[in-house]
Amino acid sequence: MNPIIVFTCNWGAYAGVEAAGRAGLEYPP
Repeated sequence: MNPIIVFTCNWGAYAGVEAAGRAGLEYPP
């Protein structure tokens, strides 16, 4: 597996959670 792809996917998920938090939404664990 390409570590760059893994990093991008992990960063994308983290950014999504951050955006939801700023919007006042709750993400399921």
